[in-house]
Amino acid sequence: MKRIILFSFLSISLISCSNGQEPQQQRQESLKQGTVSEVINCNSFLSKMDDPSTIQVIDVRTPTEFNSGHIEHAKNININDAQFEAQIAALDKSKPVLVYCAVGGRSARAANFIKSQGFPAVYDLDGGIGAWNKEGLPIVK
Repeated sequence: MKRIILFSFLSISLISCSNGQEPQQQRQESLKQGTVSEVINCNSFLSKMDDPSTIQVIDVRTPTEFNSGHIEHAKNININDAQFEAQIAALDKSKPVLVYCAVGGRSARAANFIKSQGFPAVYDLDGGIGAWNKEGLPIVK
């Protein structure tokens, strides 16, 4: 009986200490820790794109995904590419960065990295281009 109780206690302890967070929860934790400027919804993302010359829109999906449809003015910088860090370093740190992927996992990682490189304003599209499409917002093919 003591073994069962001990096993149950250990199992509960391990489960409660594991990081089983979903991408949204991970983004919210990053936001709380100050590593990401802001996770924003589609309408906020779109409103920040009023003047394309003042922002940088980064699509971190693969080139194939990008070519299947992307947000207007987006530049494709594949997070899985060996040149990702160098391409991010070439961006203008004085302009806000709006970043997105398919559903939010890759863009959360990218936003964390971009923010760690000294970019003061980084915005991550909540739900990625999937949410954008669901809202019926325009894409470029």
